[in-house]
Amino acid sequence: FIHIDWMIGSDKIDIDGLGKDGSRVPVMRKGEWA
Repeated sequence: FIHIDWMIGSDKIDIDGLGKDGSRVPVMRKGEWA
């Protein structure tokens, strides 16, 4: 079994996750892991 992950993005990408209480949790900021 082979598994490969890759990401394509830029320094303009911000990604948030959502906590159980609905709060936003930073995942990526400006293309970098938070």
